[in-house]
Amino acid sequence: MCISINRHVVHENIYGEYVASLVGRAESLPTGGVPDAETIVGPIIDESQRGELLGYVDETVEAGATLETGGRTVEVNGVDDSLVVAPTVLSGVTDDMPAAANEHFGPIAPVIPFSDVDEAVEIANDTEYGLSGAVHLGDLATAKEIDDRMETGNVHINDQPINDEAHVPFSGVGASGVGHYNSDAFLSEITETKWASIQHEPREYPF
Repeated sequence: MCISINRHVVHENIYGEYVASLVGRAESLPTGGVPDAETIVGPIIDESQRGELLGYVDETVEAGATLETGGRTVEVNGVDDSLVVAPTVLSGVTDDMPAAANEHFGPIAPVIPFSDVDEAVEIANDTEYGLSGAVHLGDLATAKEIDDRMETGNVHINDQPINDEAHVPFSGVGASGVGHYNSDAFLSEITETKWASIQHEPREYPF
């Protein structure tokens, strides 16, 4: 999904605990080839996208990251060539590694450590993309500060980023999105204002 989290930027004090919890969560997600109530992670769109996803994982590991779980396809009954990519967690990731630097649109979670707010914001903005993001923090004032500094079309504090409401303008920045839509923002995006008038009575001019 285009507004799912592409990078997990996590403070170094809780980094190990976070990675372990995320691995446990990823490995518990039900996968399958059929869209039903039990399936959380289903097939991606085609073989080309699958190859790109797994390629990002391999290249990121080659660059020095650790594959914590996933990084492969999941067998699906009755299917010779599965398009289901296992939920994948990568640790020891830096922002320039392929799984973090590219929009992958798949179940891949690169986890990047940071030491302070300035570094977290720098990592968050170190990309040409900026569609949606989230900030999770107990200190709401600091969370709002980070929100203000993030170069992202949408930011959700203490919430997941997959939010879309028809009355709220939605847009990305940089190489993400296609302009504003929802509400009347899209009309403004595609409209050029022009004033035309008709005078029906003779006008008295001041000169």
